[in-house]
Amino acid sequence: RRLYERLAAAGVDVHVYGAPEDVPNAGAYTVHAGPADELADSWFVAYDGPPSASGALVSEEAGPERYSGFWTYRTDVTRATVDYLDAAY
Repeated sequence: RRLYERLAAAGVDVHVYGAPEDVPNAGAYTVHAGPADELADSWFVAYDGPPSASGALVSEEAGPERYSGFWTYRTDVTRATVDYLDAAY
């Protein structure tokens, strides 16, 4: 959470997806909220910057405090993740 707050304080437009009541310091972020189970069970972190700096984490809750997913620096996968999130939420 501290990292996301530091990014937002530095002027990065940080988008957070989930239930609004679960987002601490929600005023620091652009919050995308919805009733979708996907938002309750998943964790996305994506930065769609220049190809040398973009990356994404896509994970799903596998159990209490346990997640299964992947991290990628592939620009095409990062862009697809961001495009999906923009379209869905």
